[in-house]
Formats: sequence, structure tokens, C-alpha cells
Amino acid sequence: MKAKWSVLLWMGMASWAYAEPNLYYGLMNNTDGIQVLAPVQSSFSRTGSRPFCWVAAPVMAADKKVMIEEIFTSPKGAVFQGAEGVVQNNADGSQHVLKYQAVPNRNKQVAHCIQFDKTDPVGAYQVKVSIDGQSFPAFSFDLQP
Repeated sequence: MKAKWSVLLWMGMASWAYAEPNLYYGLMNNTDGIQVLAPVQSSFSRTGSRPFCWVAAPVMAADKKVMIEEIFTSPKGAVFQGAEGVVQNNADGSQHVLKYQAVPNRNKQVAHCIQFDKTDPVGAYQVKVSIDGQSFPAFSFDLQP
């Protein structure tokens, strides 16, 4: 069971004037080549074509790499994989730590998406994101068949 992940630098949101970053969660829609983050409620299907994403903005280190850490709690048996960074899965597949670097886009945004599929276990998930040591509130969701 795998949740595939890749870093996505999303430029669909406007720039923000305040300094404190916010983190937004949603499902990414790609309509006519334009990526739009649609707010996600507390559950969604693992077989949908839209990836689950978060977007942080404004990240004040534009054009400079930031360190990102994501800590996922999942049903037993999940495996997170990625091409870049470090991925640690515990023995029963219920705790996952993803660590990697990303460069914010010109709008001072950084984002990450995960594409779930039919091999991923259904049930309760939680993700907690930190960017350059700044932690954001955890987000919980229920992955449905």
C-alpha cells in the first residue's frame, strides 16, 4: 500500500501582505491547466483522481530552500514513498515522517500533494506539517474506499 508524494510549487493563490504563514488543506483540481485547491471536508475517496494537498503562504524565504517535515498517522499497513528527501515508516505502517527541502515559488508559497490509490488502507489519517521549524496545527481526515 503506497501513498505517492511529490513536491508541488503552486502558483494559483494570490500573494499575502502579512508575515505569518497560513497552511491550507484541500484536493487539487486541474481545470484547463490551472491548479485550484478545493477545500476538503473531513473525508474523501482514495480512488479519486485529485491529490490531497497542502499549501503554505506566505513563506518568507522566497528563492531560498526551506526544510519541511510532515508527520502522518495512518491505519496500519500504509507505506509512504517519495523520490526526494527522507521517508521513515514505522514497523506496523501507522507512523510516517517525511523530511525534504523545497524552494517557495515567486508568490512565497510552498505546497505538497499526495496521491492516494486503492492500495492505501482506508480509515483515519492525521498530518502535521512543520516548515523551517514552525509547526502548524494537525489536520485529520478519513480516507474512504
